[in-house]
Amino acid sequence: MRAAQRRVLARIAAAVPPEALWAVGGSALLERHGLAQGANDLDLVTAEADLEVLRRVLGALGQEQPRPPKPPFISRRMTGFEIEGEELDLIAGYGTRCPEGDHFLAFDRESVAQTVELEGQPVPFMALEDWLVLYGLMPSAKRQLKCAGIARRLAQSGVEHPALLARALRQPLPQGLRLLCVALLEGTARDAQLERWQRALEAELKR
Repeated sequence: MRAAQRRVLARIAAAVPPEALWAVGGSALLERHGLAQGANDLDLVTAEADLEVLRRVLGALGQEQPRPPKPPFISRRMTGFEIEGEELDLIAGYGTRCPEGDHFLAFDRESVAQTVELEGQPVPFMALEDWLVLYGLMPSAKRQLKCAGIARRLAQSGVEHPALLARALRQPLPQGLRLLCVALLEGTARDAQLERWQRALEAELKR
């Protein structure tokens, strides 16, 4: 994570009221787990009830740049900001449309997996389990590759937040992603199979 991104997150954490629910996801989360090299921007997820609180905080720190969701995303609320030259997306009611139906992330206190100190401020981060599902719902090979990387990590290290996968299974999911979540929960996901999937996606991206 760039020094500027760390500083921006610390400034946000210092300004957001402690009762407001928010957390960092996306590539910055993957980078914390060694699954990505850097993040082009920052993805902040918040509860719908707290979106205006976060919006006011971010607006005071930088410039709002409205970015409505584009298909397949159907998030209920989404906007963008630029703070100290860093781009951020603020999302509430994170939603993705798939052939099986509309999937909405259940974001609550259970979604916050850890708090990391950045520049002396506690910054909340989401769980890999939620982003396994979110990336798995995205059709591009680049996002599917991120899903595969998370799946391999969970298969190797174990699922730390099974309740998040369990509640994702109660919503519409593509069959392949559903089977992956079940296999990870049951401990039957095979790293060799996941590695082949990962390598195939890498080859596709190189074409």
